[in-house]
Amino acid sequence: MSRRRPRPQARPRRPERPDAGEPSAPDLRPWWARFDRISVLVGAGFLAILLAMGFVRNHYYFPGHGYVRTGAFAISGDEPHYLMVLNSLLFDKDLDLRQDYQRVRHGGREAGIRFRGAHLDHHTFVLDEKTGNHSWWHGLYLAGVPEPCPPDNPDCTGYRLAPGAFVPSPTAREVSFHPMAFPALLAALVAPRSPNREEVEGFASDAIILLSWLGMVITYVMARRLGFGRLGAFVTSSLLLASPWLAYSRSYFAEVAIGLVLALGLFAMKAERMVLAGLAVVVAIALKPAFVVVAAAWGLERLWARRIRDAVVLSAVIGAGVAAILAFNYWYAWDWRVPPAVLMGGSLLHGAWVSLLGEEYGLLRYAPWAAATLLLLPWMRTPPDGIPVTFVRQILLPLVPYVWLICGMAPGYGASCYGPRYYVCVMPFFALAAGLAFRAYGRFVRVGVATLAIIALTISIPGWIQYGLLWDKPATAVWDTFSAQK
Repeated sequence: MSRRRPRPQARPRRPERPDAGEPSAPDLRPWWARFDRISVLVGAGFLAILLAMGFVRNHYYFPGHGYVRTGAFAISGDEPHYLMVLNSLLFDKDLDLRQDYQRVRHGGREAGIRFRGAHLDHHTFVLDEKTGNHSWWHGLYLAGVPEPCPPDNPDCTGYRLAPGAFVPSPTAREVSFHPMAFPALLAALVAPRSPNREEVEGFASDAIILLSWLGMVITYVMARRLGFGRLGAFVTSSLLLASPWLAYSRSYFAEVAIGLVLALGLFAMKAERMVLAGLAVVVAIALKPAFVVVAAAWGLERLWARRIRDAVVLSAVIGAGVAAILAFNYWYAWDWRVPPAVLMGGSLLHGAWVSLLGEEYGLLRYAPWAAATLLLLPWMRTPPDGIPVTFVRQILLPLVPYVWLICGMAPGYGASCYGPRYYVCVMPFFALAAGLAFRAYGRFVRVGVATLAIIALTISIPGWIQYGLLWDKPATAVWDTFSAQK
């Protein structure tokens, strides 16, 4: 007796729409009426943040005097030296800073308005083509031993020559030992506005504010690509406001520019655009060589995902870019190392305490919500539903060696600055990690992350307003300052 196969049931037909086959009517509403309330709210939020950054950069809160309009200006540390390279690129069209330091000593604004007439120690390499000698400036002069300069000696540096050091000839050049990429980026953003020497400091601040704001926008776009709603993505990107990222929007350091570039690289990795991701890593390395760890981490992630071709393409792009950077450094400074060296050798335990929990520079003192990143560690192999494992690895694998690098670095841990400066570069990573943890875990974790973010806001916003008054001070110094005012 033969078996008859049952007939497959026909799929139910979709009911035809009344307008099926007819072209949809054009939307005749004005463009501003086509957005829903949430889109308008998010757009207004980003616009308000940009306007607030532009307003605050011109003002300072001084205890006893209140809110005072001051204009943008460099504070200290490496900031005036970055400005000096920027001025040299814009006006001298060269990389030689010897004349620029002399102009500052005679009252010029090349290093910023606060440093007119200052005898700055030179952040340079001294290259004497006449004799072939070259050295780091701090190897030639005793920066802690100033000397008066005779009026008839325009080449005087204002510091005593070190014992046994060669005497630079009058034709010797001085080039910055800081990477050139950040001043070059600022020059590209400032030059179209055709500034004079008095306007460069303010225009550079405008450019850094724009970079900081764009970092928030890219973080928002990344969160949207991960499936966050518009409000959820906006809140995730707004975690950057509850961190030193906000204060560094009014600095002259390279940190927010690096954070933006790394966020773009992470976006390219998520989209599997290896060439673009490699270019982003090359730019980050040009801005600060320590980010070669990101290159290694993302290459390892591609191998872990068994995407060999992606790993080869990524490595080829980064390798070519690093080779070009090293060749430029050797041509530019007669040394492939710019800056002179990455100083390692400090105690990891002591470095972990100072850079993560220390009062002055501890990341978790300024942005305690970043601790939520630890909740992602178990997801390296089996993340929850809806969380792509490759993206979790792309966030965590660069953070692990980078945190180790900061903990082992000596000296300073980013000292002569406000808060954990070296962690500002990776704050978009921490924000996305905290957003993922908030989304996937239960109410207890959500309440905890939200509470820590609110606490961080009470530090970051006053620190933003008083940036420069709180360098190398504990995170809670902002509260002491406002208490004294009352």
